[in-house]
Amino acid sequence: MQFRNEGLTLSFDAEKPPGAEGITVTVQPRNPSNVVLVHYRVDGEGETAIRAHERPNSWSEDRQSFRAVLPDLPAGALVEYLPVCQSAGRQVPPLSVRDFPASFRVPSGAPGTPAPIHGVPAPDVRSAARYPFTAEHLATFSVFVREPEIVGETPEGLKVNWWVKSGSFEGPRLRGIVRPEGADWMTIRPDGIGILEVRATLETFDGALISASYGGIFELGENGYQNFLAGRYPKNPGARTAPRYITADPRYRWLNRLQCMAAGTVDMERLNFVYDSYAFR
Repeated sequence: MQFRNEGLTLSFDAEKPPGAEGITVTVQPRNPSNVVLVHYRVDGEGETAIRAHERPNSWSEDRQSFRAVLPDLPAGALVEYLPVCQSAGRQVPPLSVRDFPASFRVPSGAPGTPAPIHGVPAPDVRSAARYPFTAEHLATFSVFVREPEIVGETPEGLKVNWWVKSGSFEGPRLRGIVRPEGADWMTIRPDGIGILEVRATLETFDGALISASYGGIFELGENGYQNFLAGRYPKNPGARTAPRYITADPRYRWLNRLQCMAAGTVDMERLNFVYDSYAFR
């Protein structure tokens, strides 16, 4: 099976059930910033992801190969999966692909142990997966920000402030607006990674106020620092964050006990950050 998007190509064998060697994914063109995750769910419930590691000596002139080994799974379980490659703000398959095009039945036990990477023994996947978790979707956010306020280059990196212009969120348990009084006080490192420092106020449709704060990373690409100074941005850079929500409203105090995680992308032309927020349980 093959996907193409934004100059990236991702290929994998969807017909052959993964054995002890795991799921092999090929990406073109090769790039040290390529990151491959295999998203999967078991018996139609939940969704999680495991990182695929680059196979030793797998680089060719124009491609590289990755391998992901799933943890122990119940015999007979139906596993559906989708490999995804992210590279400097680009992604293949595109975000519009949200289903799981490949599946297999687990014949027995764990598929196996991952191969060593660059001569270093890989961790035992079975022992590394002792603490399973679920991710409950809370809401999808759409936040518009103003043109960046560039503070300048400092000893810590390039300081950039993104002030909230407007926003909204809607999901199974949360619905409302993002008030135009927060910001992201970002620091862009020389390697092109933006470190987020966000504070914002959410107002639910029924009048509750919720304080939101989160850190995370914003992928601008390997040359993102200099490109940002020159006003050049990737079209849709990705962001991964860890939100926390605090409120005094008794209807939403359940939020106070959550550690959340969020994933999304930024439309740099419209300055629109769209992301899904999940309760990490």
